[in-house]
Amino acid sequence: MKHVRFAKLSLGLGLALSLTTPLACGDDTDPITEVCPGGDGSQKPFRGEWDMVVDADFPDDVTILSVGRLEQEGNWGNKGDIWIEYDAPDGKIQIETRPYTHAECEEDANNIFDSMYLWAATTSTPTIYKELDDDETCIALETDKGKTLPDPGESIAWKDGCYIYHYYDGQTAPQRSGTDIRVHLPPDYKGEVDAITSDNDVEDDYPLRGDITVNGLCNGGKFKLSNGTANIKMCSDLSLAPNCSAEQIETCNDAGWTIDCGCDSFGQLEVAANPATGPDITIDFPNNIWAYVKYDNEQEGAVAGEPTSCDASVENCSGDICMIDQSGETPWKGNITYNLPSADATVGAGYAITTVQERCQAVPEVNSPDDWEAGVAPEGDRRGFTTLCTGCL
Repeated sequence: MKHVRFAKLSLGLGLALSLTTPLACGDDTDPITEVCPGGDGSQKPFRGEWDMVVDADFPDDVTILSVGRLEQEGNWGNKGDIWIEYDAPDGKIQIETRPYTHAECEEDANNIFDSMYLWAATTSTPTIYKELDDDETCIALETDKGKTLPDPGESIAWKDGCYIYHYYDGQTAPQRSGTDIRVHLPPDYKGEVDAITSDNDVEDDYPLRGDITVNGLCNGGKFKLSNGTANIKMCSDLSLAPNCSAEQIETCNDAGWTIDCGCDSFGQLEVAANPATGPDITIDFPNNIWAYVKYDNEQEGAVAGEPTSCDASVENCSGDICMIDQSGETPWKGNITYNLPSADATVGAGYAITTVQERCQAVPEVNSPDDWEAGVAPEGDRRGFTTLCTGCL
């Protein structure tokens, strides 16, 4: 019985890729055959194709979903790119996956991919599927030969608060494996989206960075990554208070957003680095709303004008629409108030955008197996920069 996997081949995060000569199982009468006959035991990178693993109903009452996580007990972390696109058919959620690994040959890679699956449940604590309650799972499951795994022939309606992880069906995932995840949401979805990923830099000659790309976010969310790039494009009709009613927002607009006007639940977007990392962060948001933006690269010993300085670039603050507080001595940090609605409004309130990096450093990177050269580490460009803009993504 065939199971749904992460992408066409499947994801990789746990298998003992330490096998020097992968073998197929045999018995007393059939000799054990090599998976990669004629191979010399050396390994190289492989990447699978995109595969649609979820195409399900997406109810109107979904308010939040979370994509990706860091590894736990050698499993669960995707260590790859995450895309959030607002282009699914109305009332649908679609999820695609694309796996990668190191292996001696394509057959060996496929064996690894065959143990990789999508994991989706309403509990944030990852566990094997058979330990989840029926009301916790967000995708259809089936049990075969004692194993409970995703069912490719069935679909169930998506639940509110689902967590989407990479799952390797084995004790630990191969260190050099992972998956890219692409989530398609309805264009009118106004709920929160969170995402976290990391790099896979086990091999000096094949350092993959986990990027986060969001195109059309209309509420807020929390995004974390390592030394990749984060490109977050907000929707053009972003509300500064997406969780307040239209009536509350109108009342507060008329009152100049005084502290007691009836709405203090402002939208929030946080983009931050995992510990000791420094991604490039670009946020494209409408500069016609009341917003407060705070940004900082916490690299120790940074000096303005030197390579240790990853300056912030503010491209959408001009004229009298904003007030910027940024010193020439620390051009990597500052805060900006956009469109303060009145003298009675609280400075520091409004839609909140926060970015934090911890490093400003050269980051070597490859993007696909075509970039790989055995034993040769790629050169790196400096990362840790922040860009704030309107209409640049």
